[in-house]
Amino acid sequence: MSNSLALWEMKASSFEEAQKIATLVSNSSLCPSAYRSGPAGDKSGDVILASAYGATLGMSLMQSLSNISVINGHATVWGDALPAICRRSGKVRYIKEDFDPETMTATCTAARADEPQDITHSASFSIEDARRANLVSIDDKGNINSSKGPWKQYPRRMLQMRARAYCLRDTFPDALQGIEVTEEVRDYAPQPARHSGGADIFRSRIDEAETLDDLNAIGASLKSARLSADEKAALREAWTLRRDSIKNKDVEDATINQ
Repeated sequence: MSNSLALWEMKASSFEEAQKIATLVSNSSLCPSAYRSGPAGDKSGDVILASAYGATLGMSLMQSLSNISVINGHATVWGDALPAICRRSGKVRYIKEDFDPETMTATCTAARADEPQDITHSASFSIEDARRANLVSIDDKGNINSSKGPWKQYPRRMLQMRARAYCLRDTFPDALQGIEVTEEVRDYAPQPARHSGGADIFRSRIDEAETLDDLNAIGASLKSARLSADEKAALREAWTLRRDSIKNKDVEDATINQ
């Protein structure tokens, strides 16, 4: 990433400045609870990583915090945000959603502005699809039952989110960049936490640090980051190498200027 981190309406000129903004936001009562610092720990690192992830999708800081969540170890985006992300890319000709109450089938159809007008993309998800996926069961009277609350309470909404996610991911892969959708991922059985890209963001920051102050701010944020022990060990090694490189460069510059 560049030295400027898009946070809110402001640009942080250094990682240290970004850390200050993130700390301010994470301690605000207006900050979403998942990113709010408190007795459980400092969440400013999560704020920075969520903002960095959201920035790749064209989101502002507050949009990122409102729409990005971590479910079963996956960084996900709520389904309501998908059409906005796609439209922001400038690639959308139209997005249309329909629902057939008789068959309980949600359908999403979309077309790209950069494809011929006769090309459209469509995906459907029915209550029968949900039953086959063990998301719901249907009794003899046609009642929908599920151990997953939203599927029992809002089946139409959940069907809509599945059809939308399938259609828009297939139609606009360049805009959505493999996004996982919150409504989908929370239906998965919990899996071992996978690498979410947070370590890559820290590594990029370390490699781009130009001063020891920037590097020290990164090190402070790294302490509270939700990364594995192996990832933190690798980043500490990279941090040390970058620190030595900056020190050597400072010595060389001082020698040249004598």
